[in-house]
Amino acid sequence: MSFMDSFQRWDSKLYRALSKNRAFSIGIEGSSLDTLEYVYSHPQGLSQCKENIKKLGLKPIARYDTAGSAKEVSELKDIRVGAIASSLAGEIYGLKVLKLHMQDQKDNFTRFIVLANGKETQKVQIDKSGEYITSIIFKIKNIPSALYRAIGGFAKNSVNILKIESYIPLENPKETKFHIDIDGSPDDIRVKEAINELREYVTEFRVLGVYRKNRF
Repeated sequence: MSFMDSFQRWDSKLYRALSKNRAFSIGIEGSSLDTLEYVYSHPQGLSQCKENIKKLGLKPIARYDTAGSAKEVSELKDIRVGAIASSLAGEIYGLKVLKLHMQDQKDNFTRFIVLANGKETQKVQIDKSGEYITSIIFKIKNIPSALYRAIGGFAKNSVNILKIESYIPLENPKETKFHIDIDGSPDDIRVKEAINELREYVTEFRVLGVYRKNRF
């Protein structure tokens, strides 16, 4: 099941988004780059660091996530095994940093999102001087040019679409849903008008969250 499928089943809100561009090689006390033979991490983390992994002569081993990789390395207590994860994960699991900036490209960012219980999440207090992102999921009507018409309101109201992606729900492979991130909050009249126009051409609509734009 995809994250978006799961997210829509949870009573949660997207509370914050963070982008990090640092990946670290971490290991147990007594280990070093010379003792390492294997490196654990999420497949995406391994792919972002594949050239450095190759240069170090390490064998990449895919794991479920980066923090979980750090935990597994701490439990193995094997100086031949390290992980690619954040420095915070290393700190939590008592590991040391063996190499800074493992990613192959300096501008390679990983985006993390923070979820909050929908029942307990208060409405975001919008600061007019702040910059915000609104994340939305929708399913368009089955009519010609529906997507073009649905997102046309954003261009008409000068609202920037930061990201648009489609995904196919697991329970119905014949339909497509869309996830967009837009500049601004629904408190902005231009965003409100664009969203109102979008809703005329969709059969499902949900605001995943409104949150401050992250500064790298």
